[in-house]
This record gives sequence, structure tokens and C-alpha cells, in this order.
Amino acid sequence: MNFTRLAPAILFLALAACMNAEPSAPAAIPVGSRDTGPGPDDADGLMSAMMFGRVCVDTAPSMARARQEIASLPFVQHPETGTYYHTNVNLSFKLGTGGDRSCSMVFGTREEAGGLAILFAATTGASSIELDPDRGSAAANLPNGGRFSFRPGTRHGGLTFYNAYISYRP
Repeated sequence: MNFTRLAPAILFLALAACMNAEPSAPAAIPVGSRDTGPGPDDADGLMSAMMFGRVCVDTAPSMARARQEIASLPFVQHPETGTYYHTNVNLSFKLGTGGDRSCSMVFGTREEAGGLAILFAATTGASSIELDPDRGSAAANLPNGGRFSFRPGTRHGGLTFYNAYISYRP
């Protein structure tokens, strides 16, 4: 038997089988206890913006894709609130359920608000951004129909907690 002639056919069949295979199931996100909360380390602004882009911007407006992305990262889900907490960093995500198509990230850092607002706004791809560097806030209408906002929140233990948020109308 001449295997040289069979090799292309075997390769073709193998590739066809891979292309028709069912996608693998997303990794399960571990569920923590009632005491589940954010990791102990302060969040880094650049890492936080990149994670927001990965989970909320790049997957938008699909909450299922956002959950798949979170499953690939070191997060634990709170069993009652559904909030996803990073295991190492003071950072969390909350995703909308049902008809609520929203993706919210909260993180605690010692970094300056104005620079963070600019950094997070840049992740969205919006062409027109409402920016208030003095307050450390930003907002924009996104090309895919969503609305982005970034704002500082409370201060606690030397950290300022910021909220980056994207929502989509039903």
C-alpha cells in the first residue's frame, strides 16, 4: 500500500473532523463561600483597564462570552450576589442576567483618577468621549450601541474604588 498517496487524504479528514467538532465547554467558574471577596493586593490601573477591555469591551454585548472570559481568569463567584472576585487583586465584575446586558467592574487602587479615566475610556474604541479629568470620570456612546461610564466612588483604607461600566439597551 502506498502511504504517500494516503497522507493528504488522512490530513484532510483529520482537519475536517477538528473543524466540525463541538466547541469545548467553557471552564466552570469556582463558587466561593459567603465570605468570598476581592483579593488582598491593590489593583494596578493598566492591568485593570486591560482586564475591563478583555471582559466587558471585547465580548460585548454577549454576557455569555463575558462569563467565558472570566472563567479563563483567576476569579471566584460569590454564591449569593453572583459577583466575580479576583483571587489576588482588589477587583470584581458583576454581569447582567436575563435581559440586563451590562458589565460592571469595581477595583481599588491608589492611582490618580484623571489618568485612570483616560486609560479606561481608551479601551472602549469610542470616537467621542466625555472626559472630566478633574473628577476622574468619563463616559461615551460605543460603536456597538452600548454606553460606557467610568467614575470614582468611595475611599477606604487609603484606596479609591472606581467603577467602569458598560450597558446595552434591551
